[in-house]
Amino acid sequence: MQEENLTQFSLKAADLLDELWGVMTDQLPATEEIADAERTLKRYIKLMQRLGEVADNSRMTGLQSACAMVEANLESVQHEERVLTPAEFDLLAGWPEQLLGFVMSQGDSAAGEAMVQYLMQSAWPLPLGE
Repeated sequence: MQEENLTQFSLKAADLLDELWGVMTDQLPATEEIADAERTLKRYIKLMQRLGEVADNSRMTGLQSACAMVEANLESVQHEERVLTPAEFDLLAGWPEQLLGFVMSQGDSAAGEAMVQYLMQSAWPLPLGE
């Protein structure tokens, strides 16, 4: 059943993942200018909301929760009206790779654990487990 859900998620989320990957490409100004950070955060949040909806519709509740957590972290930065730290920038730039790794591994437990560890990193404004 999970494999079917993951396949459904993969098909519906492919374009969103591609777009998410591109958000952080050449967006270094998000670490330097508040206006650039705001634009980047809005775009990333919108994509995370859409990916979360796709995960929910695909009955991938763990994946939906992970997307919601990333979204909450982004909203925290947005609420503070500040630029991204270099560490936050790196986390956001690497998040699509975590999602893709999970999908490509067919949702195996090691990939799921890697995502959990990624979300526990202290560079997140609201790391998992705190």
